[in-house]
This record gives sequence, C-alpha cells and structure tokens, in this order.
Amino acid sequence: MTNVSFVNNKDYNWATGEVNVTGYKDGVIRFGTDSTGLTAGQLNQIEVDGGGGAVLLDASGYLVSASTISIDDTDTKVVTRISVPSIVSDKLLLRTPQNSVKIMGINGVTVYVKNTKNQEEVDVTSLPSGVYFILFNDKTTEKFVKK
Repeated sequence: MTNVSFVNNKDYNWATGEVNVTGYKDGVIRFGTDSTGLTAGQLNQIEVDGGGGAVLLDASGYLVSASTISIDDTDTKVVTRISVPSIVSDKLLLRTPQNSVKIMGINGVTVYVKNTKNQEEVDVTSLPSGVYFILFNDKTTEKFVKK
C-alpha cells in the first residue's frame, strides 16, 4: 500500500483499544490534513511494528516516527496580537482596523459590542477590573486584563 487516509479523528473516542501497524513506513498513513488529526492519547494507542517507537503527525497529517521529526517539519506560525497592551487601564489599541469588536467577561457574558468600520481603539475605562476576552470580526479571540 502506498497511502491510506482517514478523516481527522481527534473528536472520536478510541476507548482503551490499540492500533497495531505492521510494515510501518513514515508518511503512508494520514489522519486529517494537518498535525491536529489525532490527540496525544490516540497517538499513544498506536503501536508500530511491535514497539517500533513513538509516532507523531507531521504538518500534513501523516504518521511519522517521533525520532525522525525535526523543527523544519512542524507548522510554525507567529501570531501577532491585534490588541495591545494585554494589561490595560483605559484603551486597547488595535494594530489593524477592525469592523466588529465584542468583549466578554470570564463568565462568557457580553459586556461590550461595537460594529463600526475601521475601529482602531477600544475604550475599556468603564469595565471593572478583571480578565476579559475580546472577539474581532467574529473570528479572532484574545485575552486581556483590565486593571
């Protein structure tokens, strides 16, 4: 067999079973399309060639021997915050203009909503001190602390 692919399995419960792979070769078996296709627990349930060592998923979802993966094989992506600073007393500055901003308390209750094009700052002076989550354009969430 040259290739076998499975859907992303991270949301499936494998219980206490084990997957035994004989004739194992790196890059033949695939779970999903990236390195999140299996949980760490599921990876620990995979046995290759009678104890051939630990396996991981590479950046494309292929099963590879843990001893063969290098830093060049992993998906590294620098994430830059949209809002600064992360600890604030008055205004959060937005590095890129946003059209929708929603702030929720640690309990999930929405405490601020503003849908205005090209927002470049958010005034949080009226919020009590605490930990908050800010959602930008219904896509990106960041955490900040109000002093």
